[in-house]
Amino acid sequence: MVIKHDGEIIEAFFSSSNGGMTESNSNVWSSGNPLAYLTIKEDSYDTKTNWAITLDKKQIDLSKKDLSQPDEWWTSVQEKDKAVVPKLKVWLKNNGYAKQDIKIAEIPALTLTGKKTGGRVTKGSIQINFYVRNLVDERGKLLEQKVSLTNVAASKIRGMVGQDVMKSYLVDHSSSNPSRIAIEGSGYGHGVGLSQVGAKNRAEAGQTYQEILGFYYPNTNIEKEYGHAVSEPKRDLVAKAAPNPINLKAKQDHITDEVGIIYSLKEDAVVSLTIKDSKGKVLATPLHDQTLKKGSHSATWNTKAVNNGTYTAEMSAMDRSGNEGSTTMKIKINKDASAPDITDVDTSGNYSTEKANITYIINENANVTVEIKNSKGIVVGTLASRQVTKGRQSVTWDFRNMSTGTFTVTISAKDVRDNRNTVSTKIPIRKTMGIVTASVLHIKEKRSTSTKTVGKLNRDQTITILSQQGEWYKVKKGSQIGYVLIKHVKK
Repeated sequence: MVIKHDGEIIEAFFSSSNGGMTESNSNVWSSGNPLAYLTIKEDSYDTKTNWAITLDKKQIDLSKKDLSQPDEWWTSVQEKDKAVVPKLKVWLKNNGYAKQDIKIAEIPALTLTGKKTGGRVTKGSIQINFYVRNLVDERGKLLEQKVSLTNVAASKIRGMVGQDVMKSYLVDHSSSNPSRIAIEGSGYGHGVGLSQVGAKNRAEAGQTYQEILGFYYPNTNIEKEYGHAVSEPKRDLVAKAAPNPINLKAKQDHITDEVGIIYSLKEDAVVSLTIKDSKGKVLATPLHDQTLKKGSHSATWNTKAVNNGTYTAEMSAMDRSGNEGSTTMKIKINKDASAPDITDVDTSGNYSTEKANITYIINENANVTVEIKNSKGIVVGTLASRQVTKGRQSVTWDFRNMSTGTFTVTISAKDVRDNRNTVSTKIPIRKTMGIVTASVLHIKEKRSTSTKTVGKLNRDQTITILSQQGEWYKVKKGSQIGYVLIKHVKK
């Protein structure tokens, strides 16, 4: 007897324990395409083989040891951990420190990240601070060695700490404080396909082998395989008639406080959808015994009354023959309660144009108002009050009519959930003013009396001095910008 999918013998992967959640082959082995019979779903019959890693960050206190005299204390000090540290030493000896005597002083960091849809981690980071007995400086003092791996494959981290310690990639909880690292997980092995623990418990609960294989390898058949001589092998169905909803997906809409749930059916069926909290209490029933045609469908769950957390969507489907299939999916509700983040505020003025360019970066779409206030807190300009998209934004302030002084730029943002944030920065305006001393003073296009005249000034008129270049001032009067001789202007 063999198990087939679409006429081909399946890849019947199995592991010791899936920790209560089966895994997709493509999440574990990224080079392969997802197989329809190796899906992610809860396994209530797997008794969740638990594992834990608990480490002191400081393994050896060397603060009172003389690193110039290691022979005096080397053999008398030992690391605190007896499970992970020996395996880390083996790894170090296999990676550049062969046949060396090693003391691991600290493990400042050990993290597991990059969770896939099945909840299993894909990345990890670790830092090891250690000493090698014969690695010293010119004065004979031990040199601290460091190995730091960042965002490497989680399999590499598992190989370093030991597969019998980190039994799977299904991490349930992790924490770190200044002194300790704690990681807890479930399962033993990759979690793809059949769970040996789950299959044993299902058999002891009275399930048939067809039911057990139908759960772990859905959408498959058990067939008698006699070789190429038989043209039509006899087939026994394994849960094939159960119209399991497939491609269950959820998308949260923060604006409407709704979660859209998308799914598809392989055949006409009567469908129900319930939402449960972490204690199994039913919170909502978006679908109840609704008759639907095969194909793609969607349902909506209103989340206004629920708090942030992880919920379970359970969908069941029954076909016309009474065969019933089901699937579950975790939905993480994370209502946006954070205000828009406004960073990298920068102001730069151009005294030739008497305009300042104000730029900033905002991390989400929001309605933004930019105001300019004088030293008394009075608003002297509102530059923008509009909807902006996340990213870098800029506005321009024309300070032509402003006198010298320090002004405050205030940027206020409000997102779609009415979360608000305001940041402020100072912008100094330092105009150098001058008074014309000549009866008539011509503003020249360039620093030469023979160049074109672009404006005319009279005695005692006030002008803005933009810069000094040799015996000339670059000045501005209204819209006129040009050059005048310094001797005809008094600051």
